[in-house]
Amino acid sequence: MYNATTTCSYATSFDSGSWNLQSSTCQTLYGESTSTDQTFVNGFSAGEVVISVELFLVLIVAMVILYHVMFRRFKIKNP
Repeated sequence: MYNATTTCSYATSFDSGSWNLQSSTCQTLYGESTSTDQTFVNGFSAGEVVISVELFLVLIVAMVILYHVMFRRFKIKNP
């Protein structure tokens, strides 16, 4: 299976000049499925979606400020 990691731990003993394997314990961790996990949207994690939206909003604000600086001169009213 994809995105699976198996880790094993071994218990050994030293008897009369040789190592003897007494027991082993293995554990397999499977990767999370993006099709059933609710924190994934179209292959993107929830954090990636939030960061993308925030970067888009920052870009829009920067474009609005740049527009006002370049094309709409700030007017100072004389009394």
